[in-house]
Order: sequence, then structure tokens, then C-alpha cells
Amino acid sequence: MRPNELSFLDADAWKDIYVPHGGSARLGDMARYDRFYQWAGPNAPETLVSLDRSYHDSMKRQLAPAFSERALQFQEPIIQGYTDILMRRLTEHSKDGQQPVNLREWFNYYTFDIIGNLGFGSDFGGLESQKDHPWVKAVSRNIREFSFMQVLMYLGLQQIVHTLANSSILRGKVLHENLTREKVEARMHQEKPRPDFFQPLLDRKPPLTVDQLLENASQLIMAGSESSVTLLVAALSLLTDNPATMEELTQEIRSSFKNEDEITLTSVNRLTYLRACLNEALRLFPAVPPALPRVVPRGGAVITGHTVPENTVVYVASWAANHSERHFAKPSEFHPERFLKDPEFAGDRFDAFQPFGLGHGNCPGRNLAWAETRLAMARLIYNFDIESLPESRNWTSKQKAYMLWDKKPFWAVLKPVR
Repeated sequence: MRPNELSFLDADAWKDIYVPHGGSARLGDMARYDRFYQWAGPNAPETLVSLDRSYHDSMKRQLAPAFSERALQFQEPIIQGYTDILMRRLTEHSKDGQQPVNLREWFNYYTFDIIGNLGFGSDFGGLESQKDHPWVKAVSRNIREFSFMQVLMYLGLQQIVHTLANSSILRGKVLHENLTREKVEARMHQEKPRPDFFQPLLDRKPPLTVDQLLENASQLIMAGSESSVTLLVAALSLLTDNPATMEELTQEIRSSFKNEDEITLTSVNRLTYLRACLNEALRLFPAVPPALPRVVPRGGAVITGHTVPENTVVYVASWAANHSERHFAKPSEFHPERFLKDPEFAGDRFDAFQPFGLGHGNCPGRNLAWAETRLAMARLIYNFDIESLPESRNWTSKQKAYMLWDKKPFWAVLKPVR
């Protein structure tokens, strides 16, 4: 928090701040705060997180069909194929439960390979090579650099930040950009159109510049991989820390399918307890830690009944909202049953829980995140009994938050189900 900033906890603030004309007595929509979103400088290419509202909305409309549930059903063979490889590799490396595996590492391979294929027509080879692609390390470094740049922006050192952003000093950013360029150029040279996430960007009229394609591709890769890894590891951490909950979820999954072939993107949607577990994991450990700031427009606004003057920076801090006793009973405890209308949690305010954002800034890739996390979790628990090692217990309480989480290894023993 700084002067001229207000952080809101009330559930109604989500609508008042993030939804266009969302119930507040304000005179216009709230723009994104430039010191948070525009650290690369005012001349940076427009992207999915552009300050320009009309550009942002048009980009989301263009990408929406590629991220729809119908499109993901069409892409299911690709997602299932990578899930097959993940299960095979975990079987090989777990050695009948004798060898611990770092599930964070394997989920990185899995989600990066999926977004590489669905986004650009070729994966990163993580599951096959069983090695981190340089891109994974670039993303991790880039996350830290981004947070450092934000601190400088908030100190009023925008010119220094803009100079650094366009230099070779930020090695994570430079590596990330170079790898993105390789992927984008290879995709652009494919002769036939391909029904992937990148095709709508190539089809856009007027055409996007190469710089715009690169920046949007970079954000697609980050968004399409990092959030899913975070959810998968956080969910397994919380489940292994709560054996009774894990047992109930295991019973739901294994009693719902006669064989593994029945586990599909459609059938996993019927697993109500799995959905509840993933929602509860997102509540306790949101995929994007920081609040996403907006600026009160000219004329001011009324937010949750409070008059707020123009140019004030406002936001909802999702971590605080998700862990507040004002919104949730036993807010720091893992209780998936709260999402299944358990009477003990009848007073919970689920409108305070917005894991993928709200309004025109919500996440366009949420369907992909749900698809790959539900499928991976269902097949993993169908195939293995899972127990975390002592050093990985209470994993969610040990992570460092930057723009995204800097995730430590999650070590577990996987015993194949006979």
C-alpha cells in the first residue's frame, strides 16, 4: 500500500471496481494502472493486458473461440496424449513407490508441452526429454525481474525502468523474448492454418505487427502454463496434508470409472468433489498473488458505499478476501465441502472468490486451466496413491510470491494402484 491507494476486502468491490458499470455510482470504467501494467514503456506493443480498453476487448473477442469449451473438446486428443506421457513417465520414475518424484517439475513439463502444442503447433519436449526447456528457467527469472521493475515503478523511477526494459541487462526477459521469437517465427512459417490459440492472432485485421505477435505470444505461454502448475501442486499439497479429504476424493474418482479410458474432459466435469477440491485450493492459494490495480475515473466513484475521489488507485486483494473471516468460515483451513453447500459453510460469501478475475479483465484461458488440471488430477489419483515427503508438507505456506509464485519442488511418493 502507498499514498493514493485503497485496498478493498468487501465482496461487492469486485463488481464496483472490475465490472464495467458494475453497480457503482461512477462516471466511467476504471482503467488499468499504468505503473503496474506498463513497465516496458509507453511505446511497448499493445497486448492482451493493454491499457487501451478497446484494443484489449477486441483481442479477447478474437481469442475467445480458440479457448472455448467446444474448441478444447476438439483438442482433447492432444491434451490426452500429453497426459498419457505424464502418467507413463511418473510410473517409470516412481519405481513402484520406491523413488520420490518432484511433481512440480513434472507438471511444468506437462503444462509447457500442452501450451506449446496448442499455442504454436510444437511442444517444448519436456515430457520426452525429461529436462527443463530453457523457457521454463526464463519464465522463473522473468517473474523475479518483473517484480523488481514494479518496485522501481512505484518509487517513481519509470524512466530507469523503461531503459532497463529495453536493454540486455534483464537476462530472463531477454531469454524469454528470444525463445518466443523462435517459436513465433516457426509458427508463422507453417503453410497451412492450424486451429490453435495463435491462429486468431495471425488472422487479425488489420494484421498485428511482429512485435505485437511476440508480446502476445509471450503472455499466452506464461498464462497457459504457470497458473495450471500452481493449481496442480497446491491442490496436491493440500490434499496430502489432509488425508481424509484425499481419501474421499480418491473414492469419488476410482468409483466413477471402470477403466482409465473413461476419464475424459467431459466425464471429469461430473466429479463434483474434485471440482470442490480445486476451487478450495484456488481459494487458499490463488494462482496470481498480487492485486490487479485500477484507477478511479474522472468524477470519482462509489465503491462498496464509500466515495472515492478520481485518480485513486483501487483494487481487491484476492489473498486477503479469500482468507477473511468476513467471507468464509474457517478461512485458513482446507474444506472443499464448503463448495458443496455444506450447512457449516452456509454463510460463506462465494462472490468474494474470483480466481480468474471479473469483468473485461478476466482470464480468457480459464477453460484450458480447468481442462488440464481436472484431467491430470483425475488420472493421477486414479493411477497412484500419493504421499508427500516431510520436506514438502505444508508446501503452500513456504512459497514466495512475486507477480506469480516462485514454486519450490514438491516431492512425493507415488505408489501405482494394482
